[in-house]
Amino acid sequence: SVSVASDGVVSSVDSYLLNFHTYFYLSIVAMKLALLCAVAGAARITREAGTVSVSSVSVASDGSISAAVNPQSRHDLLLSIQQKAEQLMGTKLTDEAKKIIDDTLLPTVRDEIQAGILKEFETTQTMLDDEIARLQGSASRTKTSKGVADEADQVLVGCRSQEKQTLTQLEACQQERQQKALDMAAQCEAKKDHSQQLCAAKDAVKDLSLEAACTPSKCDMSTGDNCGMEEVMKMVDGIRAQIHNRQEEYNSKAKACAEAEQEALDACSAVEAFADQEACVAEKSAAQAQSSKCQSNHESARLAKCEFGAELQGKCSDLGDVKDLVSKIQASARDDSLSESDRQDEWQAVQRLTCLLIALRDDGDLSAEAAQKCAADIPYPKTFNYHAAAIAEMEADEQFNCQATTVRFSGVQWSSGDYSGAFQESSSSPAMTYTIGEQPFEFCSLSDSEGQAKVAFVVGSIPSFSNAPSSPAHVAFGQGFSDTPVLICGPLSRNGGDTATAEVTLLSASGASVGIREPGCYDNKHTTERMDYLVAEHGVHFTDQGVPFVVGNISMSGKGPQDVSFPGNGLGDVADDTVVVIPSLQTANADAWLALRVASARKAGFTVVMTSEEKSGANSFVEEIGYIAIPAGSGTIGGRAYHAYRHSAAVTHKFLSYDIAVAAPEAVLAAISYRGGDPADVRISYGNSKVSLMVDEPQKCWGDGAHTTEEVHMVVF
Repeated sequence: SVSVASDGVVSSVDSYLLNFHTYFYLSIVAMKLALLCAVAGAARITREAGTVSVSSVSVASDGSISAAVNPQSRHDLLLSIQQKAEQLMGTKLTDEAKKIIDDTLLPTVRDEIQAGILKEFETTQTMLDDEIARLQGSASRTKTSKGVADEADQVLVGCRSQEKQTLTQLEACQQERQQKALDMAAQCEAKKDHSQQLCAAKDAVKDLSLEAACTPSKCDMSTGDNCGMEEVMKMVDGIRAQIHNRQEEYNSKAKACAEAEQEALDACSAVEAFADQEACVAEKSAAQAQSSKCQSNHESARLAKCEFGAELQGKCSDLGDVKDLVSKIQASARDDSLSESDRQDEWQAVQRLTCLLIALRDDGDLSAEAAQKCAADIPYPKTFNYHAAAIAEMEADEQFNCQATTVRFSGVQWSSGDYSGAFQESSSSPAMTYTIGEQPFEFCSLSDSEGQAKVAFVVGSIPSFSNAPSSPAHVAFGQGFSDTPVLICGPLSRNGGDTATAEVTLLSASGASVGIREPGCYDNKHTTERMDYLVAEHGVHFTDQGVPFVVGNISMSGKGPQDVSFPGNGLGDVADDTVVVIPSLQTANADAWLALRVASARKAGFTVVMTSEEKSGANSFVEEIGYIAIPAGSGTIGGRAYHAYRHSAAVTHKFLSYDIAVAAPEAVLAAISYRGGDPADVRISYGNSKVSLMVDEPQKCWGDGAHTTEEVHMVVF
């Protein structure tokens, strides 16, 4: 806004928008022109004492200044000033008036209006330059992340192909083994049949019917023929020979029967021994290792592709901003400082005004034609760089032009499963969503291809924390849960030798506070430990492979044991001895050391025991218990690889090492059985592709710390 005093002095008041500074300057020029008219004697400015503020002005033919109802455009205003000047400056100017032109009007046009136009140019050019630089930066990051995603996808494709090959080899081994088992079973049956035949032949010659050797009832010695004993002896010799031959035959057949029976026994025992052997160990190990590797590669590829998608969204948003800004700069008759054509028109109008003022000062030609010709000799001095080549380059590659509806990475995807036939290769170009705030690809969201919601969960590790009063761990989940989730605390590391367990002092939908609790017989001053954790929402969920698992919580009073039933169909039709359960305290109402143990686990539920530091473990505390239950095996949850184990290998108060399928796990959760009645928890030590576990009894309270063997439940992420 401007003020015109009663003496004709023009000054600015308040503030004005930079984008509209030309209006301000032109208003000053218009009023100074009016003052020039007054000095020249063409008219007088008559105003009451004081000032009058106006937002835009018009100059009448008599030299009066009034507020315009509808402000003119900058270009039209300049033309209007020219017209008014032509009308007003018909008379010869005085020296004082000419001095005003030199000292006031021309410097105003040069230093304020003309400089303002050039400053607008520089500001607009810098604005577009900055947008182009930002676009080029996002385009470079997009291209780099695309290369990473392509490579990760290629690695995954190769891994899946190798996984199918290892499964094929495993199945070939299993088929060969199955055929061998069938052949051995057939051989067993054949030998049994053969032995039965030989033993039947033996039995057939076991009995011998002999003809009676008859002697004379009386003998006439006068005959001198020995009473026919020669015939009797011949008959006896024959019987003896018959018996001898039959005995030899029987002995031979009995030996053959015994040998055949032993061979049959050996053959059938071999079948049983073969069945008891662990089948195809090397092939199974290779297949499991490859599956674990591919699950890890799958997650890496998914994250890389999603990261590329987010970068592409940002690049396309930047490209849209650039094109929108270019469109505004190339437009005309805008009410801001962006239009380059408006700026060029203003420049020409200002040059015409300058020429007119010079003509007024020099008593020259005041015609529009003369002003136009004079202005043409002072061309617009700037050339705007629209960065057309850079923008065209951004739109040239169909992978990055923000128009493609799909994106190609490796171009291949594999279906997978537990057998080689489930692995099928197909082409792949996932659909792309460019809207920022939405997931770029469907597989980046928490829904699988069938639209079934996956569990919202967080896996992490607290690398160093201590007792709640001194150094508790405050964990922000980083993912919104609609309700308070279940927090599964893993075992503490063993940096400190005193018995200790994790204690949850606060749990909410957004985070948790976790400390360390020692039994009352210790000083509860514990060194820092590591603890891994899992946070998940309640319910029956499914892995990416469709395996059900349960996350839940219960209220428990006292030691127990307390039976827990899984909701719905629970874990489905799985063997009871494959069920892995990890329970975890959700509260610390007792303000005391407590330890949870898995007394038993089955597909429909489990039994939990909550022991105190008392030797009997007895207590009357009421606590909330959370748990995760999942069948033993490997898979992915939301693309994250996991391995669930149930080890009967006996862990005691001494560390026992367990091999795991991950070199450096992100989280390890573990629990122990309740074979030994002494209260105890489990502690962990981390190694390369293995962890060591031990049973931790509060030795200082009542015993020597020795503990019987326990079964281990473990889940590795």
